[in-house]
Amino acid sequence: MLVLKTFLVIAAGLGDVLSFPTQVALEAPKKPRQLHGRFLQITDMHPDPHYLSHTAKSTACHRKKGKKSKNQASYYGTPFSDCDSPFTLTNFTLDYLDKKWASEVDFVIWTGDNARHDNDPKVPRTPDEIYGLNRAMTAKMKEVFTSKGIPVVPSLGAS
Repeated sequence: MLVLKTFLVIAAGLGDVLSFPTQVALEAPKKPRQLHGRFLQITDMHPDPHYLSHTAKSTACHRKKGKKSKNQASYYGTPFSDCDSPFTLTNFTLDYLDKKWASEVDFVIWTGDNARHDNDPKVPRTPDEIYGLNRAMTAKMKEVFTSKGIPVVPSLGAS
């Protein structure tokens, strides 16, 4: 009887494991590249599709015009605030790496998480938004690195 109960518990748990979506690895390079002895680590980009320039820092840079320029969100991001990164910053950064550094690195370690923080109660973060941001960042990483044969080693998640 104990064996039967154990089997049922394992079978029930296995159903949960098998129901999760399969993970697909980023493609490996097709031909060997010359090695340079360098790697790049990219972490916690936190792109925010709701970020708007010149809005108030107090709204996570999502709405209301900042009354003073020192309280306004800027075009390429707002350091030392609760605002996440605008796509202007994340795209500019990855485009710069593409032009200036991609040919100089052997591989990329991609860590952290890719979704904005859920710090605006008027614009709550949803699972669909998280998945969409993960897909957008994956597409950009493919464009910048793996399409050129540079392996990307992802280790994603938040602490």
